[in-house]
Amino acid sequence: MKTTMIARWVLAGVILSAFLLRGPITGVPPVLNFIADDLSLTPTQAGLVSTLPLLCFGVFAFITPFLSRRLGVEPTLWVALMLLNVGIGVRLIFGGGPFFTGTLLIGLAVAVGNVIVPALARTWFATRLAFVMGLYSVTLQMSGASGPLVTSIAVGAGGSWPLAINVWLVPGLLALALWSIVSVMVRRHQKGQPHRGGNPTGLGSVARTRSAWILTFVMGAQSLLFYTLLTWLPTQFRNVAGLSQAEAGIALTIFTLLGTPGSFAAKWFTTHPKAPRNLIIMFTIYIGGMVLLWLHTPWSTMVGAAICGLAQGLCLAMALTFIAHQRNPADVPAMSALAQGVGYLFAAVGPVLVGYLFSVTGDLRVGEALMIGLSILLTIGSVSVARTLRPRQDEVEV
Repeated sequence: MKTTMIARWVLAGVILSAFLLRGPITGVPPVLNFIADDLSLTPTQAGLVSTLPLLCFGVFAFITPFLSRRLGVEPTLWVALMLLNVGIGVRLIFGGGPFFTGTLLIGLAVAVGNVIVPALARTWFATRLAFVMGLYSVTLQMSGASGPLVTSIAVGAGGSWPLAINVWLVPGLLALALWSIVSVMVRRHQKGQPHRGGNPTGLGSVARTRSAWILTFVMGAQSLLFYTLLTWLPTQFRNVAGLSQAEAGIALTIFTLLGTPGSFAAKWFTTHPKAPRNLIIMFTIYIGGMVLLWLHTPWSTMVGAAICGLAQGLCLAMALTFIAHQRNPADVPAMSALAQGVGYLFAAVGPVLVGYLFSVTGDLRVGEALMIGLSILLTIGSVSVARTLRPRQDEVEV
């Protein structure tokens, strides 16, 4: 079978797999109050529901380069999909133990998927990297938006929250079946040939560079802001804007969908000659949206959420593009593991910290003030990274 035909199957499998990397997690916040009531969770423990996957994203990201070196990049994604389906299946069982165990497995699976997909993109689509990473970013945004929507529809139709947040088992099994076929096709095609991915750079070599840690902060800070907003915006929608449970879920879906256009504009904020200036403008608007949220009025809550929704999609695409645009292609797997591993560990602090501050003060504005300060530091870090990049040849060709 021709390499181009296999590459198309690989792209289809990667995109379907990417669609499962956010929905099983973002589908939880709209029913977080039901989960907390049924499982008797405190506000801090409720924040842990979103923080646990982020901890997994961080801790287990570091095993992915070693796993891919031993198994290959394609089998590593298969392992991630298998773990994802097992986690969703376990989470279907009612109870605190199964719920957190399933969430842990889902977080582990997504951690591996987060790291291996950029490596797969560089392995198979080196000359169309910008297009593939943009498509991947869009898929992540759509996955994130689908989670609250699917949950709200299922609950609105009378379904229980365990069923509502775990309907992802159906597309999960489909993705596993597709990637099983793709993996067999790749193995047969490459039998007796060296793997296209080559030998990746060691994690230690990448970690010794200053730029790697700045990029890691950028990845972590934008993730912290997104997941903290994702966790606590439904509460603000209900308590401040006066939305119902279903309306808050729809509003959160709109919040995540608004990030989609930014996934296509990453080039203008990363490798464009005027990227630093463009980033300053974009983050000024983003910070303005957070200030509106901090005001805690009905109109400022809705307008601020819309502005933050537009910005968060661009931030994700920006961070992923920074990771993929390493000068040495062999650095991508290690850079992806470092930036997402340490970055997500940092991001895991956000939801639980804001939950703790909310439980102590009864007000989300204290946590939102800290987020405004962090977004200023994120602006500085992002501009610093953008100044080190130059347009790649594959960017010009796409």
